[in-house]
Parts: sequence; structure tokens; C-alpha cells
Amino acid sequence: MTHQTSAAHEAMAAELVASGNYRVLRRFQPLQHYGAPDASAISRGVLIDVETTGLDRQHDAVIELAVLPFEYARASGRVGRVHECLVYREDPGRPIPPEVVRLTGITDAQVAGQKIDDAAVLHALQSVDLVIAHNAAFDRVFLERRLPRFADLPWACSVNDVPWKALGYASASLEFLMFQMCNVFYQPHAAESDCRAVLHLLCQEPAAGPGLFAQLLHAAARATVRVAATDAASATKQLLQARGYRWPHSQVGPTKAWTRELPEDAVADECEWLRITIYGGASGRWTLEAVDATTRYTDRQR
Repeated sequence: MTHQTSAAHEAMAAELVASGNYRVLRRFQPLQHYGAPDASAISRGVLIDVETTGLDRQHDAVIELAVLPFEYARASGRVGRVHECLVYREDPGRPIPPEVVRLTGITDAQVAGQKIDDAAVLHALQSVDLVIAHNAAFDRVFLERRLPRFADLPWACSVNDVPWKALGYASASLEFLMFQMCNVFYQPHAAESDCRAVLHLLCQEPAAGPGLFAQLLHAAARATVRVAATDAASATKQLLQARGYRWPHSQVGPTKAWTRELPEDAVADECEWLRITIYGGASGRWTLEAVDATTRYTDRQR
């Protein structure tokens, strides 16, 4: 049987879509350039993704790292040139759990003797204005431990810094968003593929309002306050969760606390809510910490 031409495939796809009974997904084809430079200053960003031996941020290890540098216009928030992606695997020094092998396809044999090229990664991070990850609170903790340079850089999160629900999407899963927004499929849980998928999503522009990358830049630049409800009684757990507080995934420092990040003008009301609802009228049982892009999405002790 001879292979049909691309034009023939496209004709069949168009016929299926025109019937109204089918939706045809195309394979994602990464771009090397998303737009022409404009008059605004050009900044450098990197998309980061890690695959790890598990979710324990204190004991699990990175087994694959992708660093995708790109350029963007600071004022307009438009992405321009995309540079070569650096991809490294690293031997964790112990067997990769079977469930991780099934998810990522990365085997012990593929990482045996492999190591991240620290010098190459550090070179790629020179003059970087922003690091972006899909669920930055996960990637940042692993990378700060593996390469401390990441602790000094501003970060943004393509899960939390883009209003996916407000845009009408029920999930921030990369596979789901690529399907729903871009009508494409790709190989998930591979570090380079995930980086390129995130960048492609951020380059989309809604029918109304600013582009998604511009929205992410705006969110990353905001000044907020992290409210930490320390020593809250276990009976208040559901109240805190319903209010938007989250429990940290890993132990940093002597105590753990329920935390929530808020705009500066909402802090006074939040403190009053804590005093009355959580601490029975007592004051001074919570802490406040100013947060910006250099400290957001980290759990290191500051």
C-alpha cells in the first residue's frame, strides 16, 4: 500500500471536520519564531521542565531537564525568536520507580552515567529576565536544590499566572490545553516537548483582551503578600482550605503553616478574618511576607 500524500490527508481531515461529527487533531509542530521584533526592549526568557524520580522534593531527584531559551518584547509581551533547547538526563544514583518509567519513558539504562551539564545551563541563564515553568512551585524547588543559581532568578508559572478558568478552560493540564486551544496533540511528560508546548500556549491570543504571555508577565510583576497561618488548630483545616490556603509540600524551617498569597490591599481584611475565625480573637498568630517574582513559587527559608 502506498502512503497518501499530505494534501490527501488534509483533504480527508477537512471532509471529516466539515461533516460536523468529527474533530481532527494534528501533531504539534514547534515553531522557531513566533513574531517579528517590535520597538520595545527585547528580554530573554527560559522555559524550564524537569522529570524526576517522584514528588518528594526533599528526597527525589531530577532525571531529565530541558531549558528552552527565547526572546520576547518587554512592552508588548510578544514572543519572538526561539533558541535551541538544551536537554540533559541525569543518573539519580538509584533505580527509577516503575510508575515514573511508565509516565516518562525514561529508563535506568537511559540515565546510567548521565549528568546535567551545569556549565551549559548556567551559560543559558546569563542575562535571563524570567524563568517559566508549568507548575513552577514543583520545578523551582527541585532546581534550586540541584542548581542554586535558579534561586536568584525571577519566576513565573504558566499554571497559576494565566487565568485558565476565567478563559473558559476546566483544566490547566498541558495535554488538555493543547487539545482545546490549539487543536493539536504532542508527547507529554518529556521535558523538551512540555517546554515547547507551554511556549506555544503562551503565544496564543484570546478573542478579547491581551495575549496569554502578556497576561503572564503582568501576573509575574505583581507585588503580593504571603500570609502564613502558623499553629492553626487541626479543626480549622477545612476553613483554611475553603479560604484558599494551602499546606506546603516539603518541610522548610522549623515549622510548617497554611499559606495564602494575596494582593497588598487585601491583607488587612485577611488578618481580621484569621483573628476572629481561626485564632478565636487572638492576634499575632500569623506572619506576613512580601512576595515578588524572585521569591514566588519557592519554599526555601528566607
